[in-house]
Amino acid sequence: MHIQPLPSGAPNRPSLFPGIVHGDIKTDNVLVFEDEAGNLTAKVIDFGYSCFGTCPSSMVTVPRTKGWYAPEHEPGKLVEWADAQKMDLFSFGLVVCRLLLWEELTSAATSKGLLLLPVGEGDNNSAANLDSMVDELKRTVQFLELTLQVLDTLSNVTGHEKKILRTVLSLTLDPNPSLRATSFSEIISIMDNTPDRRPLSFQPVHIDKLCEEVVEV
Repeated sequence: MHIQPLPSGAPNRPSLFPGIVHGDIKTDNVLVFEDEAGNLTAKVIDFGYSCFGTCPSSMVTVPRTKGWYAPEHEPGKLVEWADAQKMDLFSFGLVVCRLLLWEELTSAATSKGLLLLPVGEGDNNSAANLDSMVDELKRTVQFLELTLQVLDTLSNVTGHEKKILRTVLSLTLDPNPSLRATSFSEIISIMDNTPDRRPLSFQPVHIDKLCEEVVEV
């Protein structure tokens, strides 16, 4: 299925401030809808942990969900809003990784001896082992490097899409927050405004529109 990128001058583009830090971005909190034409739209739900920021220096707290938190997260610590958004960016990178690369990443981690148990469908112990492996590796650049290596091996993703995904993953999964994107607007721009303007065969999750959309579930 193909999604036509939004025009660069489209109205209602997300503004950076004021904004929301979701605080619990994970696959369970993303609903995917399909319209009559077969186009997919992903919307984020569950704002129970979200917090508002009116400027980059607003102080907020971010919750910690096992398997989805950024490596710099410290439970209960107040952080600036801009830093909290970078934690959301890391969680978004993990969502992209889980949806597109998880099976291949599991195989690669197992072959490199990073995963003690092979992950089988429905195997909760193995899945927990994979989560623990990710939690350990994401503190260094090793997890990002492994993810990019796996991306390069995919045969069902075009070179055009690999280039976009490599950029998105590099700007979200870096363990150093200062090397991540400055906002979700930057990630959306990368996905929407590709050099040849070709449609993408995956749908970007427009998280910056959290402030503008009400999701009825």
